[in-house]
Amino acid sequence: MKKKLIKIHKWLGFSVGLFFVLSGITGSLLVYKTELEQLLNKDLFTVNSIAEQEVSFKEMYSNVLQAFPSNDVLFIKNVRPQNATVEFWLEGDRIAQVNPYTGEVQGSRHELDTFLGWIADFHIHLLSGETGELIVGALGFICSFLVCSGLFLWGPGVKKHKSRLSWYRGKNKIRWYFQNHKVFGVLTSPFMLFSALTGGLIVFYPFIAGLVIFLKKTDLGSLQAMAEVPTYEKQKILSLDELIVAGQKDL
Repeated sequence: MKKKLIKIHKWLGFSVGLFFVLSGITGSLLVYKTELEQLLNKDLFTVNSIAEQEVSFKEMYSNVLQAFPSNDVLFIKNVRPQNATVEFWLEGDRIAQVNPYTGEVQGSRHELDTFLGWIADFHIHLLSGETGELIVGALGFICSFLVCSGLFLWGPGVKKHKSRLSWYRGKNKIRWYFQNHKVFGVLTSPFMLFSALTGGLIVFYPFIAGLVIFLKKTDLGSLQAMAEVPTYEKQKILSLDELIVAGQKDL
C-alpha cells in the first residue's frame, strides 16, 4: 500500500509540479495587483493629484455610461489606495478607469491588455476560459491529495519527528533533495492544503452546492422562496453612493 502511494505521489508531483509552481508565483503577484498595475501602467491606474473630496459614484457612473453607451456596468471595484483610479467593469471584458476626484474617465482597457490582467487570467483560467478554470479546480484537488499523501508518507512516529524536521546540509545531493523536500513540504503543508482545497472548492462550488442539496433532499419550493427578493412598501430607495457605502461597511 505504502509503495503504491509513494509511486502515485512521485509521478503526480512530477506531472503537475510545474503548474503548482506557476500557480504559486502568479497568485503571489496578484496579491499586489493594484500596486503593480500602478507601477507598470501609471497613466491608467494612478491619479495625478488627490483632492480633499471625491465626486459621487453617481457622477462617475454617468460619465462611464456617456463614454461607453453600448456597454452596461457589471460592477464597481473601489478597493484601492487613495491615489488609484476606480474600476468600472463593463460588458465585453472592458474596464474603465475613473478618476475619483474629477469623475473623468481616465482611460479604458481590455482585461488582458495589461501584464497583470494576463497573469490573473492564467491563474484562474489557464488562458482557456471555462475549460481552463475547470482544469485549475481539478488540479487544486490533486494538489490537496499530494499534500495529504505526503504527510501520510512522512509520518514517522513521535520519536523521529525531530530528526525528520531537520534540514540536511551535507554534500549528498540526492539525500539533500529528498530530506529538504520532506521538511519544506511538512512546514508549508497547512498553507498549501488550504490554498489548493479552497481553490478547487471555489471552482466546483455550484456542483458541490447542488450535490449537498440533493443529498439533504431539500425542498425546491423552500429554496425558491429563499431566492425571492422580499418586497418592501414605502421604503426609501438607496442611491448608488449609499449602496456602495453600505456594502463597504458590511465587507
